[in-house]
Amino acid sequence: MCILCRRCNEWKEFDHYKSEKSYICTECRKKKQSEYHKGWREENKDKIKEYSRKYYENNREEVLKKNRQYQEAHTEKYREYSKKYRENSPEKIKQINKERYKNMTAEQRAQANESCKKYYQANREEILEKRKYMESAKRASKNWQNDHYYNDEIFRIAHNIRTCLTHAYRNYEIGKCPKYNEKYGLDYEAIFEHMGEIPDGYHYGYPLNSLSVSIDHIVPLRDFDLTKPDELAMAVAPLNHRWLKRIDNYNRQWDDGYDVERHREELYKRTGGTNDNTKD
Repeated sequence: MCILCRRCNEWKEFDHYKSEKSYICTECRKKKQSEYHKGWREENKDKIKEYSRKYYENNREEVLKKNRQYQEAHTEKYREYSKKYRENSPEKIKQINKERYKNMTAEQRAQANESCKKYYQANREEILEKRKYMESAKRASKNWQNDHYYNDEIFRIAHNIRTCLTHAYRNYEIGKCPKYNEKYGLDYEAIFEHMGEIPDGYHYGYPLNSLSVSIDHIVPLRDFDLTKPDELAMAVAPLNHRWLKRIDNYNRQWDDGYDVERHREELYKRTGGTNDNTKD
């Protein structure tokens, strides 16, 4: 025997119902209960928090034991969660550690300092090697950028465009954005209006993590001869800008799922530039 559920409007077997009078299937009842509990938790956050605090105080050893058992049984899952949390909340972690150190007793601070000292002594060679590598990589990167900036005109123009956009958006956020950049033809207001709001949950700039977004050029600046006015106009057109997660922008390849050539055609129609993407 089948009955029509009043909530999902689907015909289901009779044994899917708690009673014939309700005409609500088990799946819909569970969903309704879940929605109710979710709403109750949202309305009683403080009450739940206070209850959890008291329970922890009265059952501290039991709670810690269960937490350790869970971590041991789900090591990889816990490690991945911790990694994501550190990447997404560096400022929060820094603040927590700062407050924790501030509230330590003199004895606890001495123990913490001694622990750090022991770790450094046990891993001194590795720490110094990493520090040396980072300093070397930083110098190499700076030298490479300086060399290209002063000897490659297209690289210099692209660098300046990105810098101008960064400074302009900082001012745009506080309502002091300049309207236009004469040198490169950047219409800041049109660009930022075209890009729209930053997606919920993300932020522009620092801290640099998986929730950071950057101003991306859909057809990359490297694909233009920026010394030619028509190519420059296409590169800085509002249509060529979008928000993109910083990590995706860093790792972006030529084929990132976006039809670059088709977009270039659209830029050509809008700006009247050349559609020949070959450089002299």
